[in-house]
Amino acid sequence: MAVRHIKSDAVVTAATSIGTSFDKSKAATFDVGNNAALMYSDIYFRLDLSSISGASSITLRITDDADGDSIILPDTAASIATGLTTATSGVVAFYAEVPFFKAPGEDLTWYAHVKTDAGTVTVSSAQFVAKSFR
Repeated sequence: MAVRHIKSDAVVTAATSIGTSFDKSKAATFDVGNNAALMYSDIYFRLDLSSISGASSITLRITDDADGDSIILPDTAASIATGLTTATSGVVAFYAEVPFFKAPGEDLTWYAHVKTDAGTVTVSSAQFVAKSFR
């Protein structure tokens, strides 16, 4: 079984003023691809944040549908790490061991739905890296 790592930078659109509830119009989208059948595990997500106002943690939900109903990674919270001198920008990272199978030829997009514990943030960029097996 071959092991490889897949990296994807998200398409982040309308990701400003993310607040305390999920807003599907502000989800980051990841193109996972449509190559051969793959089994995923060891998934790492990183969100770069700006305009942090009153938020101290982020909850992430990964789905394979834009509506946020077909859940791959259930709601997972992590603390925001801010800069030492700039409290309005920071990063949040998530790691999960989530087995996920993609059928051959299946075009796959993942959606990162995000909400805060309080206040608002802007998601400036998002990335994921996953270990895949063939």
